[in-house]
Formats: sequence, C-alpha cells, structure tokens
Amino acid sequence: MMKTRTKFSNRKPAVPQTPFNRALKYLSFRARSVKEMHEYLLKKEYSEEEISETIRQLIELKFLNDDDFARTFIENRQRKGKSKNAIRFELKLKGIGKDTTEETLEDASDDVKTALVYISKRLRLFEKYEPEEKQKKIISRLRSRGFNWDTISEVLKKLKL
Repeated sequence: MMKTRTKFSNRKPAVPQTPFNRALKYLSFRARSVKEMHEYLLKKEYSEEEISETIRQLIELKFLNDDDFARTFIENRQRKGKSKNAIRFELKLKGIGKDTTEETLEDASDDVKTALVYISKRLRLFEKYEPEEKQKKIISRLRSRGFNWDTISEVLKKLKL
C-alpha cells in the first residue's frame, strides 16, 4: 500500500516573522550596516519601537557592528578594484559615519597598489589594442573605478605604458 502525500507534507514548519527573525535572515546573506538594517525593517512595516529594539539586540549579540562592516566592505571593494574615494562614497550611502570611514580607510591598501593589482589581472583584455588605444582603455577603466589622475599615471609608469 502506497502512502499518499498531501500537497503540504514537505513544507517546513513556519518560523514566526518577528522583526528579529527577519533581521537574522537578512543578515544571513551578508553583513549589513545599522542603517541598512533599519531601512529593511522599516520596509517590512515594523514600528520604530520594534526596529530599535531589534537593532539593539543585534548590536548586543554582535551581529551588527558598523566598524566590522566598514572593514569588511573596504577589503571587498578594494579586491574589486575600487578607489578609496569610491569606497568612501559607498560607505556614506550605507550610513557609515565619516569618522569610522576615515579611521578604517587609514588601514586599507593605498590606491596605487589597489589599481595596479586590479589592472594587472586584466592586462590580457587590452592586448588586442594598439599601444595608444591600450593606454586609453586602461585609463578609462581606472577612472570608472574612481581612481584619480595621479594614481593612474603612477600605475601607467609602473606598467611601462
């Protein structure tokens, strides 16, 4: 005799959608800033009181920490070839304070090193171009990542272009 399965037999028991549970799920994808968490919970239509209490708990349990978030964010963005200026702007949008941003950026790699690592990994993409066009493409790529002219010219010198 075969067992018949109902439509709902494979479902997991529902977890109550408290602000805290929602916040934990949101944090499971990647680290968040306090501002991002606040905006997320606000979008889910929780009251300011519930949001404040949830954020307080998350900070107390060390699930939310803007300093750690900024440090990780900077490392990640530099690995992707972003300049400190571009990162500074992104952190501002994420609600990270100016003091925290500046303090954390002091420990980060300098822009010349970041740009050199980024472009060195991609040099083969520019091999098909004539030297002048190759240089223009590299300059354009670095400008789009937020690097200033001093940094770009230093990179070009090191690459002998």
